[in-house]
Amino acid sequence: MALPDRKYVVILADPEWQFRVYSQASGMDRAADNHYPTSPTDEIAARDVRSIAAEDSVLLLWATVPMLLDAIRVMEAWGFAYKTHWIWLKDQLGTGFWNRNQHELLLLGVRGAPPAPAMGDQFRSALAHPVGAHSEKPPFAHEIAERYFPNVPKIELNARQARPGWAAWGLEAPLETPVADIPSSAPHGEGFPSSLPDPSQAKASTGNGATEAAAAIEEPLDSVAGEASRASVGAGTDASAFKSTPATDAVIKAAYGVGAVDLSALAGQLGATKLQVRRRANQLGLSSRERQRAAVTESNKRRSKTGGAQ
Repeated sequence: MALPDRKYVVILADPEWQFRVYSQASGMDRAADNHYPTSPTDEIAARDVRSIAAEDSVLLLWATVPMLLDAIRVMEAWGFAYKTHWIWLKDQLGTGFWNRNQHELLLLGVRGAPPAPAMGDQFRSALAHPVGAHSEKPPFAHEIAERYFPNVPKIELNARQARPGWAAWGLEAPLETPVADIPSSAPHGEGFPSSLPDPSQAKASTGNGATEAAAAIEEPLDSVAGEASRASVGAGTDASAFKSTPATDAVIKAAYGVGAVDLSALAGQLGATKLQVRRRANQLGLSSRERQRAAVTESNKRRSKTGGAQ
């Protein structure tokens, strides 16, 4: 089955790992082969995933504990270097040779030089979520990708369900998948933003429910650009006529939310001057100085609650 003919910045994969069970007589009811076709690791590694990976890109790769070394090998064969992982803590005990397994791993690998999230904006490394149908994965892999890397092309390999903003590939992938391309107004073209969303604009995940925050950050710039342009300058382009509205504020927040801002482009989009945009960003608490001030205030609040202890 051919892979798509385009590049993606985020690739999420849940390969059909082939694993030898302890007993062919009693273990096949829980084996993946009893639920869907599986593939040897060499076959999975031979897939030309490099061809769909952008120069600076991230791979999120699901792996069961016994297949950890196989997953690292596949990651390297696809052109990615392992960096870290998350643990899915299940609400049910499984089987195992040495222990009763209760978790799976979501590995993260990078190609090129994609940015890590800003300090304080990271997901915790162990996330609890109930077990669903066989091989069904929790939604936090998508949420991590959407939170860390908004407005870039994403694809899920071995997908089973459609998800807005994602392409899908695999034997069970939906025939029609709603795919959101990068907005034409988004900075940095097809790659990553130069930095990641400001924690003050979206609360960090404290478990398995970052959907709301991810959805808020992921809103494309051009989804409100037309409304903002009409609301702020109408048919004219005179920057002196610029007035902030909820629509223009949404554009400014979205632009600052993806990192370093091209003030000239943003000002042109809004029909404003760079000074007007910068001033409004300060009023909205989006400037570096305001962020630092808010961080210091929050730190002082925490310190006062703990009596100064660190």
